Amino acid sequence: MTHYTLVNELVEAKHANQLSRVLGRWSRYELIVSTNWGTFRCWLR
Repeated sequence: MTHYTLVNELVEAKHANQLSRVLGRWSRYELIVSTNWGTFRCWLR
């Protein structure tokens, strides 16, 4: 996943009044690593 994809997902969720649902989904990850190449690596708890 890229930074652009994450920001787009958050903006679209806010416009659809779904931001809390999307943030809840992201909060399930124990660790989110942002690389220098603009990508993410996520690990579930």
